[in-house]
Amino acid sequence: RDPVDNAISLLEARKAYFGNVSEWYSFKPRGYEKVLHLSPEHQTLWQVITTNDAIREQCKELSRGNFLDVNYRDFCNAPKDLLQTLSGKAGFEIDPGASDIPFKHKTSPRRNEIDWDLIQREIQPFLVSQ
Repeated sequence: RDPVDNAISLLEARKAYFGNVSEWYSFKPRGYEKVLHLSPEHQTLWQVITTNDAIREQCKELSRGNFLDVNYRDFCNAPKDLLQTLSGKAGFEIDPGASDIPFKHKTSPRRNEIDWDLIQREIQPFLVSQ
């Protein structure tokens, strides 16, 4: 998923769950304490990038056949395609007569008035992989 879209979703989740965007929501990656003094926008983008980096590092230890990269927009726009890919990897076929998956969610890039490019540059010193 696009990191900025994901960060915006985390900000919205903070607001919905806590009533404000200042409280940490969801997974706390290793080293999260070092960004608690930053703005919520910086925190959430750091959280997304750091979590994605950790997942990529863990996937390096798996053989390629043991995981599947899924593009979020592709999944939302065509969930049946992903189901067919997964079923093929698992060794079974989907009944071609089966009805379509009812879930279909259109996505579009989410941006707001925040300068996310600037925030991404500003959090670089806090990223482990840098």
